[in-house]
Amino acid sequence: MTTVGEKLWLTRSAHHVYSIFGMEENRDRYAVVRISARLSLRNTTGGGVEVTSPQGTDYTVLFAKKGKWEERAGVGTASYFSILNGGAGAAVHKHHTLDGEEHAPPESAVQSSETIQMRE
Repeated sequence: MTTVGEKLWLTRSAHHVYSIFGMEENRDRYAVVRISARLSLRNTTGGGVEVTSPQGTDYTVLFAKKGKWEERAGVGTASYFSILNGGAGAAVHKHHTLDGEEHAPPESAVQSSETIQMRE
């Protein structure tokens, strides 16, 4: 759950391949919709993507492999939390911040998180 009350799902579909989904509402009906391309971290320690939720809120989502987020972002620049039973870390921040321009330290958009594991 984000600090503005939106639900985002960070999913893993393969070994270090991540996607982001959001909740879309249309006339009292809800759908979970993909809001990012797949992000593969197979040959790197981390990466990020900028997304816009179905409600129009901009977020930057950063992913890092287990134990690598401190070296990826530097101290105090990202608020990572453990995901996928500790196998990776993610940071969800308000606004798009990957443009390379100087920004104030990003503000975490995470109000709460929950891990759900599904088996096929």
